[in-house]
Amino acid sequence: GADAVRAAVARVVAAAREAGQLPASTDPAAAAGYLYAVLHGLTTLVRTGGDASHVGEDIDRALASLGIAIESPPAPATVRGRRAG
Repeated sequence: GADAVRAAVARVVAAAREAGQLPASTDPAAAAGYLYAVLHGLTTLVRTGGDASHVGEDIDRALASLGIAIESPPAPATVRGRRAG
């Protein structure tokens, strides 16, 4: 359930903080709760007819508010005009 998801996210945030990828002042439980709320809100927005085209940008903004910068993924590789994989 929700508690398990928040706990898993908190563990990832704690590991990132310990690795120096997040500020030492980052509270893993608070960050996990915030991210869970944002993701739940975006899911609800899309399910109720909201515009899904900006969800990725919204997630990037939520992560940036926690000091997490996400680089855009590279373009998918192509093989003879088709996507690889």
